[in-house]
Amino acid sequence: MSNLIKVWRPPLTHPGFVGLTVPYSGRKPMTRELYELVLVDRLKELIDQNPQQAKIILTSSPEHLPDLNDIAYLVNPKDWPGAILACGQMQMCLDRINFQKGQNLTLEKSELPSLEQITEALPG
Repeated sequence: MSNLIKVWRPPLTHPGFVGLTVPYSGRKPMTRELYELVLVDRLKELIDQNPQQAKIILTSSPEHLPDLNDIAYLVNPKDWPGAILACGQMQMCLDRINFQKGQNLTLEKSELPSLEQITEALPG
């Protein structure tokens, strides 16, 4: 079984580009709407793997990432992926991505960003 996975990554000029890499093997060019669908699925997968660890990550920096801290305490864990996507800090981050200039790559599954790496890509 191969550990390789096709991904889409924002342009290298985007701060936090590695943390915003998402699994994507589709043929359609990446758009913001498509990226949001793929990202919310990835967030769900990561949170479902270890909800307790996810809460620790979301609450690890309340002064820099207040949106994530609020989500951890005020939102039902099953709704965290959508709430993370909708939060102001994530939307600000997505506003900065040029979706026409990202790249399709093949990486080892282990190179996909963790929840912690995704949250570190958000502006604080």
